[in-house]
Amino acid sequence: MDQDLLAAFEQYRGELQAFLRTRLDSPELADDLLQDLYLKLDSYTVSKKIQAPRAFLYRAANNLLADHFRTQARRDAKHQAAADPADEATDERTPEQIALQRERLRLLQRAVTALPDKCQQVFRMRRFEELEKEVIAARLGISVNMVEKHLRKALSECQSALAARLGEGD
Repeated sequence: MDQDLLAAFEQYRGELQAFLRTRLDSPELADDLLQDLYLKLDSYTVSKKIQAPRAFLYRAANNLLADHFRTQARRDAKHQAAADPADEATDERTPEQIALQRERLRLLQRAVTALPDKCQQVFRMRRFEELEKEVIAARLGISVNMVEKHLRKALSECQSALAARLGEGD
């Protein structure tokens, strides 16, 4: 990371955290997005000096918020569609829809298989066996926070795999 940008991040960290927390229901999620911002900045290479680092940081934080809300909206729409039994009665799937669903399933299977072993175990125990996080943690000898971290990674990897192959990331 550019040292000036790192200094600016440290200087405005509290402001950025407050900015994110006022826009999200969960302080933990705000902290996660702040960490994501730091990681993005860490991999960012600066070709010329950023003239307004504070504005740059706020813009980057706002972009992360927008990405989060877009992802959440897609997830909510999928859950709503799946939860509405009235739609099932009239839902005639076309061959194209069936093929797309099969492709998504295949991509998800590949993404889950590509996960690191522990992450894959946590994901399978939670999603397929429907075990509570505390039970998973006890079985695997890890903390509940680590279970949550593995779940976030698994979901992120699965979403990325689908978005990359099916163009849903736009």
